[in-house]
Parts: sequence; C-alpha cells; structure tokens
Amino acid sequence: MEKNWGFAWLGRFILAAFALIFTLISLRFIPDPVRAAAASGVTLSSPMGVAIARIGFGAFPLGCAAYAIMCLVSTQRLLAGLTFVSTMVSVVLAVRILGIAVDHTVGGASVPLAAEILLLALSVFGLSAEMARRRRSLADAA
Repeated sequence: MEKNWGFAWLGRFILAAFALIFTLISLRFIPDPVRAAAASGVTLSSPMGVAIARIGFGAFPLGCAAYAIMCLVSTQRLLAGLTFVSTMVSVVLAVRILGIAVDHTVGGASVPLAAEILLLALSVFGLSAEMARRRRSLADAA
C-alpha cells in the first residue's frame, strides 16, 4: 500500500466528481439535445443545430469525463488528470464570468458559478497535494 494514500484518494475524488458532472451533462444532451437545450431557454431550429449541440454539449463533455476516468484509475496519471481538471474548470469559470459581465446573467448563473469555484479550489488543492506527494516519494526513494 502506498505511504501517502490520502493524497491519491483526494485526487481520485476530484477526478470522479469531475467525471460524474461531465457525464451527467453529456447524458442530457446526447439522447435529446432539443429538450435539453429548451430546458435552458435555447431553441435548436435546424438539424445541423441539433447535431452541433449533441457534439458540443454531449460528446465533448463525455470525452472529458472519459479522460478523467482513465486518469482516476492510475496513480501515475493523477497529476495529468488533476492538471486537466484545473485547466478545464478554469476555462469554464472564465467564460462564465465573461458571460455574466457581457450578458448580465448573474441570477441564473450563481449556482453553477459557486459549484465551479468550489471545483476549481478543490482541483488546485488536489493538484498541490499530488505534487507534494510526488516530491515526498522522490525524497523517500533517494
């Protein structure tokens, strides 16, 4: 058993949460993108719009979830996975904040905004913990 298992567990928890969230997003859009978009007030009026929504809101989040799951199962890939999650959530958060500033959509964006801030904080903490775990493992090996 690994000496610093707690840090690996934290990283795995963060990757699992990210994978779950992105899988749930994709499962809403892959089977019925028209209904999923309509729930947010978006209308898809052409077959190409439906295909773009299915790919953009279904396939891409599912691919991100699949990558997170692949990183979740290997201690060697935890750092790559946590870096990916931190990067992805940072970009999502930046775009959400830009949208709030440009579109004045503060009210409807507050719950996802809080969740994204929490996930970013956890992923940065997990990333720092994983880097510290690796430094300690290298020091112990030397």
